[in-house]
Formats: sequence, structure tokens, C-alpha cells
Amino acid sequence: MKELLVICAMMLFGAALAAAKDFVVKIGKEDVKFDSNLLNREITLADKTTGSQKTALTCSFLFYGLLSEAKIDEASRISTDPQKTKAKWVQAQDRRGKASFMNTMDQYFKGENVVVAEIVKGKHHMLVVRSPEYTAAQIYLETAQGFMLDEGWASADAQLLGKLFTLIQDEEVVLK
Repeated sequence: MKELLVICAMMLFGAALAAAKDFVVKIGKEDVKFDSNLLNREITLADKTTGSQKTALTCSFLFYGLLSEAKIDEASRISTDPQKTKAKWVQAQDRRGKASFMNTMDQYFKGENVVVAEIVKGKHHMLVVRSPEYTAAQIYLETAQGFMLDEGWASADAQLLGKLFTLIQDEEVVLK
């Protein structure tokens, strides 16, 4: 029985490795290596209550879940630049009105958004999220305290992910 469990665990581990892959993209004059995991995972209402800072994906659930409740102060605390994050989302709420803002943020969980992939460079994780209207990038930083929204994209790795995202939007890089 123990051997069967070990074999099953090895098969599951192998399947997880097969789903993740490295790829190289020419950015400027440099070949840049990224790690990727194709997810093609729909974001649903059930995800709204599963937010945490354990992974980039669950951090996105936490962040947008807090925004959907207009808890901008709390959402800003899981950002690398809390003041900038707070100012941006307060402005968005002021423009729309609180009820409309909450409804808009709640749309993140309505089943039309799909996390296509998680792409990693160093400690930065980019979620590529596709909705019916657009494709967006969310970059999270893995820290000792858990994952945080990377508001500024200031590091070299975050900037490379941003450049990769432009190539994805321009369909010069296809995720499959």
C-alpha cells in the first residue's frame, strides 16, 4: 500500500511539472527566460472567499475581494506601495460612486474572467487575466510575509514581465 501511495504521489508531482514550463523570449537584444504555468482557470464567485497571501492567484482573490467590499485601506496593505494603491482606488471609487465601484470590483468573480497563465521571473509572478473585453496583467511580489500586489513594477524582473505582457497583447507571444 505504501508503495502505491509513493507511486501516486510521484505521478501527481510529474503531472504538476509537466504543466509548468520554461520559455525564452527575445526582449530587445536579450533572450530572457521565464517560468510559466498555463492555468486557463475561470474566476468564480466561490473564489471570493478563498483569498490569502499564499500564492499570486489567491492574493488576487484577496485583493479584489476586499475592493468588492470597498475595503480600500485593507486592500492597500497588501500592496508594495500602499499609498499609491489607496490613492488610485479611492479615486476610482470617487469617480463611480461607492455602490457602482463595489459592483464593478465584484465583476472580477462573475465567471467571465479567466486566468490564462502565471508567468514567473525571479520573485515576481504575473497573472495574465482575460475577460471578454480585454487582457490584463497583474504582477505580484513574493515576500517573506506572503504575496503582495506589485504596484510600481519598478524592479528589473517586473519590468521584463511588463514587456512580456506587451508582447502577449500584441500577439507576438502566444500562451499555449
